[in-house]
Amino acid sequence: MLRPYSLRSRLVLGIGVLASGAVIAGGGASFAVVQAQLRRQVDDSLLTQPIVHLPVDVFCEPVPDVFGGIWRLQIRLQRVSADGSTCSPDKGAPLPVSQADLAVARSGSGGGLRDVTAGGVHLRMRVVSASTKGYAVQVARPLTETEDALTRLATFLVAGTLLTLVAVTGLAVLLARRLLGPVDALTAAAEHIARTDDLNVPIEVAGRDEVARLADAFDRMTVQLALSRQRQRQLVADASHELRTPLTSLRTNVELLARSHDTGRPLDPGTSRRLYASITAQTAELTGLIEELVELARDEPVDQAAEPVRLDDVVDRAVERARLRAGTVAIEVADLPACEVLGNAEALERAVVNLLDNALKFSSPDAPVTVRLDVQGSTAVVEVRDHGRGVDEQDLPHVFDRFWRAAESRDLPGSGLGLAIVQQTAHLHRGSVELLLPTSGGGTLARLRLPLLPVRR
Repeated sequence: MLRPYSLRSRLVLGIGVLASGAVIAGGGASFAVVQAQLRRQVDDSLLTQPIVHLPVDVFCEPVPDVFGGIWRLQIRLQRVSADGSTCSPDKGAPLPVSQADLAVARSGSGGGLRDVTAGGVHLRMRVVSASTKGYAVQVARPLTETEDALTRLATFLVAGTLLTLVAVTGLAVLLARRLLGPVDALTAAAEHIARTDDLNVPIEVAGRDEVARLADAFDRMTVQLALSRQRQRQLVADASHELRTPLTSLRTNVELLARSHDTGRPLDPGTSRRLYASITAQTAELTGLIEELVELARDEPVDQAAEPVRLDDVVDRAVERARLRAGTVAIEVADLPACEVLGNAEALERAVVNLLDNALKFSSPDAPVTVRLDVQGSTAVVEVRDHGRGVDEQDLPHVFDRFWRAAESRDLPGSGLGLAIVQQTAHLHRGSVELLLPTSGGGTLARLRLPLLPVRR
């Protein structure tokens, strides 16, 4: 269905206008060429007519035998004298005489071709000087056959133009329907999403043209939006679950302190100190968890206009921060060559700190955590190695999941978001992170890869 001002209507109208212009221009050109050709044939027949060379006295004889086939050719003759008198064997209406024709009779030279009308008949007439001075000869041929032929041609061209336009319009409608089918599907999908807020709307994509590419891009966009929404919902669900435990414990401790105060039965100093210490620890845990959730909720790509960041300085600062809470575990820095990456220095430092905290948490007290920065081609590689009990091989695919913790580490402090934040930071900086099991020495090896900035010359 064609609606006013719709894209389909404009497409059909545009094709129709272009086709109309092309058909009309072609028909007009054909008509002009045929008309010129037919007129040229008439002119040639008059210019090569031998009758004009006959003696002038012959023209005044009524229907002489010498003219033979004149009437079959529908040629009309007339003699014009210098004084303006005329005579003709033709009993029809006399041919018109102009001052130019009289000048030809008087001078014996000149003449030419022109269109005239005699007795309501349109004729093509030639005027030449006669062999006898003082006379001119007019030879005319009706244009009736030519005009009839042109009329039939014009009728044929008009009918052909109309039929062509009807056919072109029908084809334009079919073409618009075929070309705009994916656009209609996109429109229906967008309207469905706006109406129902449902992003699970598959779009059939066929072909490889621009419209098909647009439909494919829209389909992939809705898939990514649906995945993003699913991740957000999962994050909210996981966050509410993780927040519930410390909040419940915090509420219990506060209610216990409030009840002791209300009942007038104060707790002993040791119990009170333990409760206050627990409240302080739970508050700190909640604060850290909320900060990590806020950081994890940020899903924005790194600003491409950011200034270069010295990754070796970032790692050095992260090591100093981690040493403040490392306890008895030593942190050894193997190598920190100077290198630059494009990104957010604070986010990168937090990611390296999280890797160090994870290594410190599972490292053996008597074995150091080793940090290394290496440059491999166009990539900077940060490695954090511990010598603890390591991660079970079946747990490796899940270590970067949000809130995931291995069974043996659930009694340790932490929210299970540290490595998830590292992975998100790596992806936002167009890098990657992986956790490996070393072939010797036990423990785990965390490897963060980031693209280096090109060397500035």
